[in-house]
Amino acid sequence: MDGTAGAEFFAALADLDGSRAVGIALGLLEAGVPASVVLLDLVVPALRRAGLRWQDGTWSTARVHAATCLVEEVVGAVGERSPGDGSRGRVVLGCPAGEWHALPAMIAAEVLRQHGWRVGFLGPSAPAAGFVARLHDEDPDVVAVSCTAAVHLPEAHRVITAVRRAGGRVLAGGAGFGADGRWGRRLGADAVAATAADAVAVLAAGRWERGTRAVTDTGGVEHACLRQRRTALVGRVAAVLPADPARAADPLGSPAATAAHLVDVLGAAVYVRDPEVFAEGVRWLDALLEGRTGSRDGVRDVLGALAADLHDFPTAQHCLARGRARLTPL
Repeated sequence: MDGTAGAEFFAALADLDGSRAVGIALGLLEAGVPASVVLLDLVVPALRRAGLRWQDGTWSTARVHAATCLVEEVVGAVGERSPGDGSRGRVVLGCPAGEWHALPAMIAAEVLRQHGWRVGFLGPSAPAAGFVARLHDEDPDVVAVSCTAAVHLPEAHRVITAVRRAGGRVLAGGAGFGADGRWGRRLGADAVAATAADAVAVLAAGRWERGTRAVTDTGGVEHACLRQRRTALVGRVAAVLPADPARAADPLGSPAATAAHLVDVLGAAVYVRDPEVFAEGVRWLDALLEGRTGSRDGVRDVLGALAADLHDFPTAQHCLARGRARLTPL
């Protein structure tokens, strides 16, 4: 697929022109481009560009949400025009509780359908019990859990544990499990896939790892204590951050929201006992705040406040030290 189609498609999203975006995608199908290629090489890169526009403050949250709705229309239109036959087997796919970024999972579901899988889509923020119920109802070949943000790893672990106890296989996918899927493996998934294309390959090869390792112990007492102190920690570090009135409506626009996000990422890092979870979250948040406010002091101040309040939390201190090391020098 040439770059012209990608540029035109992103321009349609930027203009919030749904008819044009759908037309471009369907035009490629009519020209013989496979539906999975349209989704992976046209739609996914456009979503990444939209995310970068939000991160640097060029696009508001409302505009990104509107563009996301248009992409959902495109995915639906592509699926209707090119339905899969479901001949290869069944997959149940959804996001764990609290994970509302369902579009990557929706795209993955459609790509799997295009490769012959019948997919039962649970959508965003599905409880572990919902995954298990669908496992019993549909008897799928695999249950796939999609996690876009690492902050949701504890809930993803609940899904993985519940499905495996019920006798199902689990495929963990999405950026939240790490670029190489390491946190999916750590939490006991039978296989991992960073992208929808990887998921297709894993299912085709049947590369399962059940029985080769036990689920790693999680953060235990320290994580539980962090959860108990969450409200106090958020209030403490929010007081350190400068307000940005122009971004108050954004999910991370207020000091309290920014602090809550960072505290929850720290909790996820402690949960999986890997400071890289927190280091990656710090790097992303540092870039976000610098792009929006022009300041590179906010995250450093938050890390200092957390370090002072959590002096008796050894795993958290390790995570905080790794986060400080990941920040770009002033």
